Amino acid sequence: MDIMIHNLITSNKTRIKCKKYIRKLAVYKNLVAALTIDRVCIYELNSEETAKSPRYYVKWDGEVNLILLTSNHLLICLENRLLLFCLTNNTGSIEREWTFEADIKYLRVIGGAEKREALIGGLKNGEIYLIYIDNQFPVLIYQHEVPIRSLDVSCNRKRLAVVDENHDLFVIEISSKTVLWKDQKAKSVAFNSEIEDMIAFWYESNVYIKTADFPPTSEKMNGVIVGFRGTKVFLLQAMNNINVLDISHSTSIMKYTEKKNFDEAFKIASLGATSQEWLYLGFESLLEFNI
Repeated sequence: MDIMIHNLITSNKTRIKCKKYIRKLAVYKNLVAALTIDRVCIYELNSEETAKSPRYYVKWDGEVNLILLTSNHLLICLENRLLLFCLTNNTGSIEREWTFEADIKYLRVIGGAEKREALIGGLKNGEIYLIYIDNQFPVLIYQHEVPIRSLDVSCNRKRLAVVDENHDLFVIEISSKTVLWKDQKAKSVAFNSEIEDMIAFWYESNVYIKTADFPPTSEKMNGVIVGFRGTKVFLLQAMNNINVLDISHSTSIMKYTEKKNFDEAFKIASLGATSQEWLYLGFESLLEFNI
């Protein structure tokens, strides 16, 4: 079977000829991992976004729940265990292992310095951990009362979004463990990768966008939210198709402008405001002598 890589920003598509049955896939920057019958093959895309043969491989012939990649490591999730393999050697030996008291329900790589990347993980018992791949001891950052369904952290890692098995959404300040807001239903969630307090969540055929304390706006669209960048929400739909929803931030710009918070309005407008929205923001800030 072949692997099709679709760059959602440039719309470029790349086909990797694997020629083996693929059970799981993982992507991190220019690396692609494919779990086959007896091993995990890791491909490295070149500057032209192509790859012919695996650069690394790790022998593995058992079942897994999930595979993940970082710049130099492969991670394999097995129920309540997380195994770390180094990609710079092909011995297949485990470099580090974490074992938790409950099964891992959700894992996500949130980036970081090379060889020191971090993951966010949610367990069946409601515990949420920050895991650094160079540290044997995961950090418990929050204890939820319900099993975890989905997680994300904001771009500055100050806020945590939690969707539990009851489809309840919570946004939490990590340092103080304070629940900033809740009472929203969701099945998937993602913070905007450029704005700290902007979040997208999906529930019952609607994508909701919420900024700060303003009421959320919504647009009709089905799919699991897998990313939110600028004015684009990326949703995984049936048959593994990714759909891109282009959204408008005009409501957030107007709300911030009405509060005379022109700095935040400018940040939102910089994501991709229309000429009319820029004129509105410029005129209102000029009236307040905020130039």
